[in-house]
Amino acid sequence: MATKFNGAPLPRVEIKPKPKAHDDDEVTLRLKSKNVHVIWDWNNAPIPSGYDMLTLFTKIQQGLQTLDPALTINTVVASGDLYMLDINEKDAESMYQVLEKDDRVKTFNVPSREVTCDACRKSFPRCNNHEEDDEYTRVHAILAREMMILNFNHPPPCYLLLISGDKKFDTSLSFMASRGYKVLLSFPDGDIPLWTTITRVLVVAEIDPRRRAFRQSEQVKFETHLA
Repeated sequence: MATKFNGAPLPRVEIKPKPKAHDDDEVTLRLKSKNVHVIWDWNNAPIPSGYDMLTLFTKIQQGLQTLDPALTINTVVASGDLYMLDINEKDAESMYQVLEKDDRVKTFNVPSREVTCDACRKSFPRCNNHEEDDEYTRVHAILAREMMILNFNHPPPCYLLLISGDKKFDTSLSFMASRGYKVLLSFPDGDIPLWTTITRVLVVAEIDPRRRAFRQSEQVKFETHLA
């Protein structure tokens, strides 16, 4: 122990390391852990006719809060063909503008690759994103990439909500869950749940009782394999 010139011992000083700039305090981490990052494939989970974007996000928020009142939509990545948003082209464009003006939302307009022959009215196999041999659609690839980017920009603990009827996100979801994200799924009524070997919690928001485009909010743990 060091001493003063008169021989008296100096008081012990405990030097604590400075917190790193990227380190969050406990309160901040707790708040971030309730953030929900939405990935929406509107080609495979379209918004029901007669509903607008504000209604959609309101219902999603309500569905999340039935699971945990503290859950809040933090970011949204939405992708698909612009004209899959609504049959009416002007309404579709209006919906897309609402998405683009929302600070939480990042959008990707991906025109459909389906090409139909004017003579025979048949679709070319490699251009039809419903063909089984067309393993990855452009929308799927974009959203899978955005999940990887999310992992860098908004690391866990937090939630990832995928809204899609596509069954091909299992690899991306498994990766995100392995990184520590709590994975939530929402898909159109009647579709088989997305496959993954991870037990997941399903949260879905019902916004059209007539068409049942989204099921009523519920909490379901399941582990299944598609045949």
